[in-house]
Amino acid sequence: MNVGKSPIGTILAIVCLVLLVSSFFLPWWTIEREERSPAVNPVIYVNSTHDFKLLWVSTYHKDTTLGEPHERSWDASYWEVEDSALGFHSVIMASMVTLGIVFIVLFLVLNRLSERKKAYRLIALGLAFAVALLVLGSAAYMNVNLPSAVGDSGENLEQTLETVLPDIHTFAGTDLNETFARSVQTTWGPQIGWYAAFVTSVIMLFSIWFTESRPKTEEEPED
Repeated sequence: MNVGKSPIGTILAIVCLVLLVSSFFLPWWTIEREERSPAVNPVIYVNSTHDFKLLWVSTYHKDTTLGEPHERSWDASYWEVEDSALGFHSVIMASMVTLGIVFIVLFLVLNRLSERKKAYRLIALGLAFAVALLVLGSAAYMNVNLPSAVGDSGENLEQTLETVLPDIHTFAGTDLNETFARSVQTTWGPQIGWYAAFVTSVIMLFSIWFTESRPKTEEEPED
């Protein structure tokens, strides 16, 4: 089986490579906060979105007062949040994704070299499975560790995001705080980067399948 010339498997692996590189710039987890003051005429809206990416958090803040919107956006590294485990967790997740990128590149190279030596095919196969596990692992790691890190960061994270957050310790949820003069709804949960991790793992498995199931057209290369 000449695995080095499997076009579908190679194309799918390249798709995975693009997804993983893009994931550094995509939000993996998001907190959205909407504040409404119905007792004020006109009604005041304060909306903020906090996109947690692999290495930093991007904040968009919109304050509509007296009908005039004021918008701001900024990025903050997790290491800027004092006494927080966010920086440590971000390094772990980013390292897993980076290893996945490196392994895909090696997978593509070894697939080409496997035309000369059978052992390269076996190594490439192992690397491909490692990519799927690493990407799934990064998503699972975020699921388990990020919410608790956000909840434990407390006022330090609120100062960085310039907002007030409820007690967050679950991966997805909603908090609603209503009074006569003010209503605040906060929602949080996974975003496109987190879902892309699962898609990447599935595509990588299909890449393995197409690579390994190609009909025999030549004799197996010998060691």
